[in-house]
Amino acid sequence: MGFRDRFEDLGKIVARQSAVGGRYEFEPRRDRMSRRIKGVQGPPEDRAGILRFVESRESVEAYVEPKTVMHPLSVVLVAGDGENRRFELFDDAYVRELTRTHGLKVFDAVRVGYPQRMRDHAKRTRAQG
Repeated sequence: MGFRDRFEDLGKIVARQSAVGGRYEFEPRRDRMSRRIKGVQGPPEDRAGILRFVESRESVEAYVEPKTVMHPLSVVLVAGDGENRRFELFDDAYVRELTRTHGLKVFDAVRVGYPQRMRDHAKRTRAQG
């Protein structure tokens, strides 16, 4: 197998990964467990608020924003009409649970961006007042 063959195989792998696209790769369990064992304090989660938003709106999707130096891990919940709300998370365990119990679709905000309906909702809200 020559260099050219290996390069073509690599191209197929990259194409396959980009076709998967919109999924969110959950945080490894070892990272979560390590933080909990060490007692690392994170931002408090508003689990009741997240659950209220998911249950009171139609077609809710979650867009997970990665942790950065300036901002903690967070999730933006976007309803079918574009209404949205951001919640800070300690880790992604609760979002992972909601995918099982409520069929919540979870996306990586960095990979796929935010949906157009979210921007349209913001324009309508600004125009109204």
